[in-house]
Amino acid sequence: MHCTRLLTAALWVLVLVGCGTAPKQQLYPGAALEQYRLALGVMKAQRLDEAINQFTRITQEYPSLAGPYANLGLLYQKQGLKKEAAHAFDKAIALQPESAQIYNNAGIFYRSAGRFDDAEAAYLAAIKRAPREAEPALNLAILYDMYLNRSADAIKYYQLYLSLSGDKDKNVELWLADLERRSKLVAIDSE
Repeated sequence: MHCTRLLTAALWVLVLVGCGTAPKQQLYPGAALEQYRLALGVMKAQRLDEAINQFTRITQEYPSLAGPYANLGLLYQKQGLKKEAAHAFDKAIALQPESAQIYNNAGIFYRSAGRFDDAEAAYLAAIKRAPREAEPALNLAILYDMYLNRSADAIKYYQLYLSLSGDKDKNVELWLADLERRSKLVAIDSE
């Protein structure tokens, strides 16, 4: 059961990471927006090296825009370039520290890199900036459940995710029920 949950969680993370977009709070000059849209198209077509080149070019022409750095972080992460991904996410956060989306994506990267404290901090920052967004709560719950063995915290954030997501997520409902059951068993065993 735990392996199935881990695989399903990994698929959820890929779904959540897979969508590169411009952070919502920042305005793009017309030429930058057109270049950005073209680079997103290349990224979605999975032409990763070309997308990296295009986003890098945008960061050189428009160094104050966070979106290109955030997408570079995603692209470097997909290519296993941890140092480059960390630098890109750090730069995106520095440029747009109020973006929950950037923090959430950075958290996913940190978790995949085994930097669990950084992942937790990033997810909490995302939740603070966008308390009505469900994805950071789910990602934090998965971190607590699968990686940090903090059942009580995982339960809290699975419940938060379910309350925010609007529709019923049967997988997460099952994960939560299983975790609650296991937590009760551990409590009984420790008495």
